[in-house]
Amino acid sequence: MRFKGVKEMGEDIRKHLARLVRGRYDLVVGVPRSGLLPASLVALYLHLPFTDVEGLIAGRLIQGGLRSKFGNLTRPLHALVLDDSVLGGGQMGRTRRQIEAAHLPHRIEYAAIYGCDRGRHAVDFYLEQVEPPRTWGWNILQRPALGDYLVDLDGCLCRDPTAAENDDGSHYRAFVIGAAPLRVPAFQIGRIITCRLERYRALTEAWLRQHGYKWTALVMMQYDTAEERRRYGRHAEWKAENYLRMGHSASLFIESSHVQAQKIFALTRRPVFCTDTWEMFT
Repeated sequence: MRFKGVKEMGEDIRKHLARLVRGRYDLVVGVPRSGLLPASLVALYLHLPFTDVEGLIAGRLIQGGLRSKFGNLTRPLHALVLDDSVLGGGQMGRTRRQIEAAHLPHRIEYAAIYGCDRGRHAVDFYLEQVEPPRTWGWNILQRPALGDYLVDLDGCLCRDPTAAENDDGSHYRAFVIGAAPLRVPAFQIGRIITCRLERYRALTEAWLRQHGYKWTALVMMQYDTAEERRRYGRHAEWKAENYLRMGHSASLFIESSHVQAQKIFALTRRPVFCTDTWEMFT
């Protein structure tokens, strides 16, 4: 699996700045949502005005909601419409049709930071070729592929309990019931895998439903008490065993703990993403 995080994307944009400068663009337009991040970076690097697709059509810049001079220019703008990536070209095709339907007088180029052979037809150019399978750090929990992932719960979907809350009693029950969610993905998670004990399943599932999570399976540890689980002390090993047991039906493990992510990767030699450091082990 090929991976690019925010840091790598920033480096790739800087690497191709000379090419972008040669385009002599007047405006950078981000394709919502994932394209807004790279488009904003490119606009900052090139010291150009910046907007999104709806702003382009309405003649409005993002900065401060100010109106631009789009409709009053005697010459057309040269606009760069930019997305983070292109795969099949569906999103860029919809964007192109939306802009063309507005009959704007501007010269427009369509581009992506990352592209592949399959999506080459959808853009005028892309900066880097990254063939699938691939994943991006900025939207890794907001992709349909989440259905093929194993996802940690505490520290990833909600915060970790404090030492005082982790008493395996009333304080812990209150934590399980009332913890605020950290991330609620738009797509169904394949398997949520957690070192929580099986006896907290009903409370955990109720919490997940309350906050709008969708999941295929919830895998929990089978010990009677937290003390027994601590004596066992093989949290990462247990997660790795479950990851291996899934075979090719699981393409990624998302883990919050950096230490455990390293161990899971070392034991499985399969991709592991750490949400604490936004780092991919692969």
